[in-house]
Amino acid sequence: MLSSRKLSHHRFFCCSRVYFNDFVRQWNRRSEVALPYTEPLVHFALVCGSRSGPALRCYSPGNIDKELMEAARDFLRTGGLIIDKEAKVASVSKILRWYSVDFGKNEMEMLKHAANYLEPSKTEELLELLVSNQLKVTYLPYDWGLNC
Repeated sequence: MLSSRKLSHHRFFCCSRVYFNDFVRQWNRRSEVALPYTEPLVHFALVCGSRSGPALRCYSPGNIDKELMEAARDFLRTGGLIIDKEAKVASVSKILRWYSVDFGKNEMEMLKHAANYLEPSKTEELLELLVSNQLKVTYLPYDWGLNC
């Protein structure tokens, strides 16, 4: 099972080692199959089907790592993280803000992690802006409407 550090709707599917005490872990069968580490890509897979969230997908055990990376890449490249080099602004999905603890210790680490899934030119732009300390980060409004 995938794991997330943040308490969330993902907790139904995930078993976070940080928040479950030994007693709960002893009686919770999910803890037997949970990863012993946090997997931030879970936030691109276990989704609610909203317009602002990642697309719903099916995953296969043999290809899960590749498929999770594809889900992150597709989401971040199609509006989940927008870089405006001229304005020096990164517009970021609130998903990365809500679960930022899983992506890094601070906003800069979260953005560096997300940069791994952008087009190479956008990755370069984002990393240059981060190094320059001139980047303004804004969070995109979240549309909870159903994506159907």
